[in-house]
Amino acid sequence: MFKVESIPLQAPAITDVILQLYNVSTIPPYLVVENLSATLSVGIIWKESDDGTTWTDVVGSSQSINPLQASGQIVVSNKRLLALFAQGNVPLLVSVVRQNNAIIQPI
Repeated sequence: MFKVESIPLQAPAITDVILQLYNVSTIPPYLVVENLSATLSVGIIWKESDDGTTWTDVVGSSQSINPLQASGQIVVSNKRLLALFAQGNVPLLVSVVRQNNAIIQPI
């Protein structure tokens, strides 16, 4: 069974992690980032880690999302943690479609 969770977040002015996911599902999560700003774009990238300290880019996940637009993708990783890094000083709505055993954790 799948579950959808949506979390309002604020992208900082300088690139930083704003959300972490424990990657415990057997099916990769579908992640949607919506830019709620009417005027500013936001830069995002999904990263992966086993220890939560050293992060590497998930291939193909770097994006710029225009005002009032959204971007969704399946993020495939064999690492224990996934994290959303963002910059642009804009409000976001992040939705995660996942199996029930996955855990989402705002920073």
